[in-house]
Amino acid sequence: MPSDRTQIFTTPEGRAKVMAAYEVMLSLWPAPHQSFDIQTRYGNTHFNAGGPEDAPPLVLLHAAGLSSMAGLANIGALSQNHREYAVDIIGDTGKSRVNRLLKSVSDHAEWLKDVFDGLSLERTHLIGQALIMSQPELVNARMLKFASHWSQDRLP
Repeated sequence: MPSDRTQIFTTPEGRAKVMAAYEVMLSLWPAPHQSFDIQTRYGNTHFNAGGPEDAPPLVLLHAAGLSSMAGLANIGALSQNHREYAVDIIGDTGKSRVNRLLKSVSDHAEWLKDVFDGLSLERTHLIGQALIMSQPELVNARMLKFASHWSQDRLP
């Protein structure tokens, strides 16, 4: 076990295996996209973004223990009418790198505010888990689960 408890991976080899699988999944991304990082007070947060840059924003937050690849089946439909930002939540199995653990709802709220600020989003639509949807004043519409499939017509 590593002495650095801020990292989810216990060995470099384990991280390499997960990142190799991540890259395979990313190669299946069904629409043009960009990958980039934003620095937050909790570390470097990774995003995969797609859809028209002038479309309404949609932030996708995966369930615990997963990565932004969890929503892969929905990206094609979502990115037709939205600028989607699929986030690798900090401290989980994606490409984000944590330097300070998210230990409380307040920590998650601060991190999410940093994410919205880094994306220059005043308000957004959001699909994700309830625990990290702690900035209601910044969210237009929410779905409380990152379902494996949902209908495009559920979002404005």
